[in-house]
Amino acid sequence: MKYTILGIVLLFYPCSSYSNEKLEELFNPEVAKKRLKQMDSALSSFSKLTRTILHKSNLGTDYDTFVIPENRIPDDAQIKVSLKGSDLKNEGNFNWAEQHIGFPNWVKYVTGYIEYLEYKSIVSQLTLARSLGKPKNEIDILKLNAKRLELKLIDEYLSERSWVD
Repeated sequence: MKYTILGIVLLFYPCSSYSNEKLEELFNPEVAKKRLKQMDSALSSFSKLTRTILHKSNLGTDYDTFVIPENRIPDDAQIKVSLKGSDLKNEGNFNWAEQHIGFPNWVKYVTGYIEYLEYKSIVSQLTLARSLGKPKNEIDILKLNAKRLELKLIDEYLSERSWVD
């Protein structure tokens, strides 16, 4: 019963074309590619930094390892790392804003872009179902799914609290 009421409410819940235009402006394939490149760069620099720390630490000599196997290092181990400025010169992504604002927003943007593509797919399925004269219940289910996802996108990506700043 509660799903029927929810479905009826969602089917008639007004979402403006303004919201759809804003979603269209926000989610752009070129921006998504840029965010993926930024994420790739951040992960690569984290991997390089981890390697640098391991090779500049006592893990190899004292613990016979150049990887960080959580189960092979004793809890009371004293890990010592000695780095020079030159060791970090070619490393990236140390900027506080990049780590605390950029990283979460990049991931959120790509996640939102994927959800937006799912929404566009459902809208396309709905258009096709209508043009093929599919039964009303199938069309209503697609409308309900589209509206639910549209409301989620609006709430999660267009509201003031959406992004880390």
